[in-house]
Amino acid sequence: MNIKLFNELIQAHGFKALNFKDVNFAGNQYVKEKTKKKTFILHDSAGWDNARNMYHGWSVDKLGRVATGYGVVDNGDIYRGFEASDYYAYAIYIQSPYNRLPKSLQIFQTKKHDTLLNSQAIQVEVCNWGWLKEKGINFYSYTDVKIPPHKVVYYKDDNVFKNGYRGKNAFEKITDAEIKALETLIFYHKLKDDLRITYNHDMWDISERAIRGAEGIWSHTTYRTDKLDIHPQQELVSMLMCVEDDFYNIINDKNIKLSKQALTNK
Repeated sequence: MNIKLFNELIQAHGFKALNFKDVNFAGNQYVKEKTKKKTFILHDSAGWDNARNMYHGWSVDKLGRVATGYGVVDNGDIYRGFEASDYYAYAIYIQSPYNRLPKSLQIFQTKKHDTLLNSQAIQVEVCNWGWLKEKGINFYSYTDVKIPPHKVVYYKDDNVFKNGYRGKNAFEKITDAEIKALETLIFYHKLKDDLRITYNHDMWDISERAIRGAEGIWSHTTYRTDKLDIHPQQELVSMLMCVEDDFYNIINDKNIKLSKQALTNK
C-alpha cells in the first residue's frame, strides 16, 4: 500500500516512518476471512525481544491459529505476520478454564463469543517478558532470565496499586520506542479502520463493556482474570490518554480524506 502521505504527516511531528517488517508467516496460522475491525488489543509476548522468533514459535506449536497481527520490539520496529485490518487469529481465549469472570459475565465464555471478539480485533504483542520474579535485589523472568535493573518497572503496594498490579510488583519496562511505535500503529488503524481511540479508563481490569464487544483500545487483562498483559506503565498510560488528541493535532479534518486515500491506493 502507498502510505507516503501518512509517513510525511507523522514524520513532520517527530514520529518514525511506518515501515513494516513482514514475517514469513504461514496462512494456516490465522483466519483469512475479512472482518470489520472495532478494537485494538495490547498484549505482551512474555518472551525475548525477538518478534521473528515469536512468529516462528507460533508456526511450530500445536495451538492452532493463536497469534497477533503485529509484534513490536525494543527499538520500535514493527513486525507484521498478516494483514491485521482484514484477517485475524485467536489471542484472547475468553473461554479459558483459568478465566474466573464474575457470574454475570460467564455467559460470554464461549467459543462463538471468542471468535467474535478476536475477529473484530487488531492485536499487537509487545516483545516483553512481562511480570518478573524477585530474588533478593535481582529480577528474573519466569524462565529465569536475569533482567537488568534499568529495565524493571516496579508497582509499589499503595493506594494506586494494592498488592502490585494483579498481585505482581515487578515487570519488564516497555521502552519509549515501543510506546511510540504503538502510537503510530494506532494512528494508522484509526485512519484505515476508523477505530475509536478515546481512552478507556477500564482497560486495565475486567471490563463488562469490552467483554460484551465494545469498541476501542483494550488490554488482554480486560478479558481475562488470569492474564497480566499488558501492564499499565505510566508512560504507556500517558500515551493512550493523549493518543486521540495527538492524532487530530497531526491528521486534521482537512487531510484525513487524503490520508485515507494514501492508505488505500495501490
